[in-house]
Amino acid sequence: CNNFQNYVPGAILWLFCKTESLGFGFLRTEKNRQLLEQLVSYLRAIKFWGDKDAGFWEEDPHENRTSSLAAVISGLQAIKPFFSISRELITRGKESLKRLLPCETATRQCDSASLYTLDPFGMVDKVMARRILERVEENLLKENGCLRYPEDRYNARYNNHAEWPLFLFKL
Repeated sequence: CNNFQNYVPGAILWLFCKTESLGFGFLRTEKNRQLLEQLVSYLRAIKFWGDKDAGFWEEDPHENRTSSLAAVISGLQAIKPFFSISRELITRGKESLKRLLPCETATRQCDSASLYTLDPFGMVDKVMARRILERVEENLLKENGCLRYPEDRYNARYNNHAEWPLFLFKL
């Protein structure tokens, strides 16, 4: 399995542009600008809006994922003030995202990774955010945290399933 994670270049674009807007000066050097341009070129080349990846959990099956799409779209939108970004690139990503929501993938109806469409990437409206939160709370919330998805057995210690406290901060 190769663990392509499309959210990574999107999150890098988003993070560096957010820090730039706070005055950190990341884009002052040509080398850093070229890096971000290469990330955009990469996302365009792989056609991220339809590309299947391993997502936040680095797992098979590789599928188109809302969490990865949200990170990439948010990163592309964040970089727009600094670079020329094709509107088509963002539009295609949003169309793919809309087709999948409120699910994480076409085969996974409920997944904690979909919380990343809300925070930090803010790619859903209030109605969709509520739907995603309700799904996670109803299906994944446990005593010590949230499951990543139903039947998740990774690092299971309590009651034969893993409970991730990280997601409690997103609910």
